Amino acid sequence: MKPAHSHFPPLLGALVLGMLSSGCVNDFQQSYKRSSVSPDVALLPYSGSTQVIGSGNLRVDGARLQQEGYALIGIASFHAGGEVSPDEVKEQAKAVGADVVLWSDKYGETRQEDLPFTQNRPAVLGVRNAYGTVNSAANAYGSGGNSNGPGAANLNTSPTPANPAKPDGFGSDTAPVTIQTYEYTAEFFRKAESLVFGAFGSNMPEELRQKYRRNGGVVVSAVAAGSPAFKSNILPGDVIIKINDLDVNTVEEYNRAISLERGNAPVITFIRDGEIDSVSVIFNP
Repeated sequence: MKPAHSHFPPLLGALVLGMLSSGCVNDFQQSYKRSSVSPDVALLPYSGSTQVIGSGNLRVDGARLQQEGYALIGIASFHAGGEVSPDEVKEQAKAVGADVVLWSDKYGETRQEDLPFTQNRPAVLGVRNAYGTVNSAANAYGSGGNSNGPGAANLNTSPTPANPAKPDGFGSDTAPVTIQTYEYTAEFFRKAESLVFGAFGSNMPEELRQKYRRNGGVVVSAVAAGSPAFKSNILPGDVIIKINDLDVNTVEEYNRAISLERGNAPVITFIRDGEIDSVSVIFNP
């Protein structure tokens, strides 16, 4: 997975990145929402280690994990303009007990911002340099007589500090930056111990409501390998509308009906390719 990108003027890069990263929180923790795990699913204890997988298609990869017997236990999603570390994902995965995490990023937008910052402005010292000529006279005495004459020497003193032109202090400034933001999404999964039925589903989307001319039903998104649903040839894309005599209009009703039929052999009524069909399935206890 690629990190978010931020572009700064070269001399300001380290400063801006430091300011963006200071006081960071774990966005995966802040945005995490627990999924309602179906009573159809009995979860195994957390394995103690997490596999983090970058995904280009969460729907497809999530269905594959469910086929392998993993249950979705939570989702985190947020926008960020700074680099996001995989360690943040692992930290949240450990906190919620996720064996596998799928995560992805999608480009959001590029925006211009003036980033404020404070910098130290040291005192600026004035200096004095002395220049001039020193006049002197030289006298000579000897047995042949006396002599005297003028002389000269240049004067150039070292700089000496004067009063500060500006005192020490701090000042505020802004730096123009270009920030690319990304939408980060992570799905957290735990291995399931057993599945009563084994068909994972979602509420009927609008396009299928129009196609089948009905509001209720649960669309099968994945079927766990070896589960009762798998053995009964329930397929992804089937729309379950009834379990025995109980209508199934929403995922909540679907989960409730499965829970009531544990260990039984209910008749599952579903729509496949526009045709209504049914099959008797022996549920696990």
